[in-house]
Amino acid sequence: MYKNDLIDLLSALLHFFHRPGRIRTAEEQERRAAEHLKSMILHARMRSF
Repeated sequence: MYKNDLIDLLSALLHFFHRPGRIRTAEEQERRAAEHLKSMILHARMRSF
């Protein structure tokens, strides 16, 4: 059960990075993830003020 949940989470992450119709490089994935994290942090900071 736990293993399946983990697989679902991983596949969800893959779908987040690999949008249908285009395969991204690992470098592009990392850059995208970093930008996503930065925007999340910025939004969190803006909410806290």
